[in-house]
Amino acid sequence: MGKLFRRLSRKVVIIISIIVMILIGTGFYFLFSFEDEKLGREGPYYAEIYLATSSDGINWEVSDTVIIKHADVPGVVYFNSKLFLYFVYADLGGERLRVGISEDNGSSFTFYDVVINGSNSPNPVDPTAMVDGGKIRLTYLGNLNQGEVNKIVTAVSSDGIHFVEEYVIYTGDVYDPDLFYDENNSEWVLLVGEGGKLVRATSGSINSMFIKDTSFRWEYGLITSMHIINGKYYTYYMENGII
Repeated sequence: MGKLFRRLSRKVVIIISIIVMILIGTGFYFLFSFEDEKLGREGPYYAEIYLATSSDGINWEVSDTVIIKHADVPGVVYFNSKLFLYFVYADLGGERLRVGISEDNGSSFTFYDVVINGSNSPNPVDPTAMVDGGKIRLTYLGNLNQGEVNKIVTAVSSDGIHFVEEYVIYTGDVYDPDLFYDENNSEWVLLVGEGGKLVRATSGSINSMFIKDTSFRWEYGLITSMHIINGKYYTYYMENGII
């Protein structure tokens, strides 16, 4: 796949941190975050979330308007005629998972703190969202910096704000999950960064531990966003600051 876009038209040098794309009607909406390389620092506090749009999923028009400051790792879903934008927000009090809800396709958002009921989500980050069974399914790293093995957790919600944990689906030195359902093979697929590599794990049920596919090889970057468009699988990914 060719480069979709490299940088915004700004004077400072910026790096694409993570991406997510969604199809609404006949148009594609791409949410991504940037960290300012000139600051020499990393993390959500130094990142901003932007929007890009496309009619074909390949050629994109990037907006110079910041959607959210001090925010990173966006995950978005279209549900009940609204956009639900999940992200990690940072301020002087620390980092937390938030959601922006838009009823006008991203022109404006109302923001809420995400509430997750469950013991495996003391510090949730790296959200990815999808619609599953008439609810929003959020999959994320649930216990960042808790002094234990990292857990990829999946939870569901009817309103997009209040979630209930369902299961820990993968553990290890893991981060940035990308979950989708493969209808061709009737299985759930998890793409996730682990130990500096992208790994693939699968399960026949969402409420069970996923098993790593040891035959999987991916050499194109660690952060992915998988989408099924007109029956085809599109994998958007970030490599060396380029989507």
